[in-house]
Amino acid sequence: MQVAIPKLKKILLYFWLLPIGLCAQNDEAASISPQPLVFTGTHGTVFCQDSWQVPPPVLSSSSSETIFYTFEDQYFNLSCQSQGWQGYLAWSNWRHATRYGDGGVDVTGAPNSVLVEGANSASIILAPGSQAAYELAIPADGFVRFDWSYVGGSSFSNYTFKVFINNEAVQDTGPEQPSNTFHSSFLSTGDTLRLVAEARERGFEIRLSNFEFFSNALGVVERLWVATDPEAPISTFRQLISIEKPGMENIIFPESFDGFEAPILGNPATSDPAYTGFPVVDTDGDPSTTHDQISLGEVSCSFMATWEDETLYENGFCIIYRKWSVRDLCGQNAHHAIQTLKVAGGCPNWGVPIPKPYQTEGVPQPDFDNITPDAHTLTKIMHPVTDWLRAPLNALYP
Repeated sequence: MQVAIPKLKKILLYFWLLPIGLCAQNDEAASISPQPLVFTGTHGTVFCQDSWQVPPPVLSSSSSETIFYTFEDQYFNLSCQSQGWQGYLAWSNWRHATRYGDGGVDVTGAPNSVLVEGANSASIILAPGSQAAYELAIPADGFVRFDWSYVGGSSFSNYTFKVFINNEAVQDTGPEQPSNTFHSSFLSTGDTLRLVAEARERGFEIRLSNFEFFSNALGVVERLWVATDPEAPISTFRQLISIEKPGMENIIFPESFDGFEAPILGNPATSDPAYTGFPVVDTDGDPSTTHDQISLGEVSCSFMATWEDETLYENGFCIIYRKWSVRDLCGQNAHHAIQTLKVAGGCPNWGVPIPKPYQTEGVPQPDFDNITPDAHTLTKIMHPVTDWLRAPLNALYP
């Protein structure tokens, strides 16, 4: 499922003309006709509940006219494991090009050579003598796997099917291999996964199924930047901002108040977790620093903490054995620990057990205000550049 975030921001940046003296020294550059706007940028990663700013892209342009920038965010829930052709992985999100036997290339519209047969099954259907290519930018650090198989006929010499990662072939199939399972190596945010199929004298069908994307990311923000210049065509840049979460190894449980790790509690009222501590998410992996730790007093970063107390009165002290459970809402894994509390003056009057109640529906979405870039940091390069050509969609073919 994809959620359209109703946040459209427009940024107007005004740039002054170059000084006359400098223009006179650069007559050759001044004679160059206005060139298309070019966006270049990097993808970003935001830690859950972090306020880190995502670097905006850089715009290259030789124009001195006013440039209009806009960007719009769309959030896709990854839930740490996405399956099938839905959400960010839907076919409508893949770049697509079809090359026919006469050399013509079609890059318009949706991938009409893909037949979606269900949430997790699809077929690439090709006419004789044609090719089709599909490319998707990986939304977050992780791994991809899927099954594929050739459908129809007894001869497998009529087709080829290739998988590319960042323009490099990583699986090349032929007549001797009518089906297989693809497992990727580790992929980074923004890496490209490309599927290329080619039919020869007869058409054929490749069936894709059990597509899965494994990641530690809760979701991804797809930020579409658009630059408009009266002297040049519109330029766009799709920036991916993955929302990452820590692993279970980043969970730190509170210390015991047993006279060894921490002093004995002198009042039963101080045995509440508000005083003795909740488990925390240690975002930098260093327990000695606390500024980066996120308390699990309520659901945070897809983790939920609950506890249950068992008490024993002995020699004038109340011994509380507090069993903590931290559950990962993303992967449904759980981590447990015992916190021992020794209380002078009797046991608390709330009895046992004491669960920590909390109801939640799915993984919380990120705070989009924390990943909004500073409009004033947008950069425009005010000189002619020669490398204007960007790979068109027909360049999906290696």
